[in-house]
Amino acid sequence: MSESRRKFLTLATGAIAGIGAVLASLPFVKSMNPPKHIKQMTWDIEFTKLRPGQMMVHVVESKPIFITFRTKEDLDGLDIDNNKLKDPNSEESDQPELSNNKYRSIKPEIFVAEGLCTHLGCSPTHVNNDQDFLPPKAAGGYFCPCHGAVYDSAGRVLEGGPAPRNLKVPVYEFIEDRKIRMSRS
Repeated sequence: MSESRRKFLTLATGAIAGIGAVLASLPFVKSMNPPKHIKQMTWDIEFTKLRPGQMMVHVVESKPIFITFRTKEDLDGLDIDNNKLKDPNSEESDQPELSNNKYRSIKPEIFVAEGLCTHLGCSPTHVNNDQDFLPPKAAGGYFCPCHGAVYDSAGRVLEGGPAPRNLKVPVYEFIEDRKIRMSRS
């Protein structure tokens, strides 16, 4: 075989092997890119049908987001004895600066929180004031049926239960009166 033919075959084999390696690596490289729904950085949530005393759940990235329209009684019930709360001022809990107040929300009547118990991640249920495990002044709140953690209507965890922190408040803003935009925190 001639020298030029040998060089041609060597180059052709190398080129085909290189092309094969690139084609074989494409699925691997593509798998490193997050799916389209994960690339999303903001979510708009509308709650125009929500009435006082009601809660809705919206799922964002497989996490339940609670949006609760609190009543005047719910807001008045936030003045419970701080000794009954593990973290009354949310110093150890996750929340954006805009909701760093006794309501733990931007607008007092609208409460937004990640609906996962801070103990083991179960989803608490919304309860009203006829539950005997709520403190005397509390009008409503959340109860985790898995291990008994109790939160007031601002998502602050009560003493005596297993949850170590208040419900997490996500990063959000109001873009309309009854519409929020959440962003990845």
